[in-house]
Amino acid sequence: MTHLLDYAAKQAELGTIDSLKNLKNKPVYLYRGTKDAFYLKGSLENSVKFFDLLEARVHFNSTTPSGHSWPTYNYGTPCGTGVIEKCHYDGIGAALEHIYGKLNPPIDAHPNRLVSFDQAPFMTANNNVRHSSYSIQLITPKSWT
Repeated sequence: MTHLLDYAAKQAELGTIDSLKNLKNKPVYLYRGTKDAFYLKGSLENSVKFFDLLEARVHFNSTTPSGHSWPTYNYGTPCGTGVIEKCHYDGIGAALEHIYGKLNPPIDAHPNRLVSFDQAPFMTANNNVRHSSYSIQLITPKSWT
């Protein structure tokens, strides 16, 4: 872990990243579902140690039985089987609440607020995606929490 911390400190010194002091007392949310096979074993645990050493306020959930997904409370495929998974856990809400504090309750979704937009201007050669057009919901649907 010292090697990683030393490397990050050197990058901050060179100006390639911001000062590591900026992370002190800042919220960091990390998530890994118990069925997620995409991360190397221990990688997020090491991330927790890294941010702990920098005195960030880390919240790490590694107990929800999801795959590499967005876990929701009651929307999506069964937990552990898709991209948006019904895991009885509001992962997005948990992350936002850790970062911003208590949230307002979710509101009902409105189909006319679903907006498609082209993400191509934000893509680089390093993005590993097959297409660049996505839709977003401008409000968090009540059914997702």
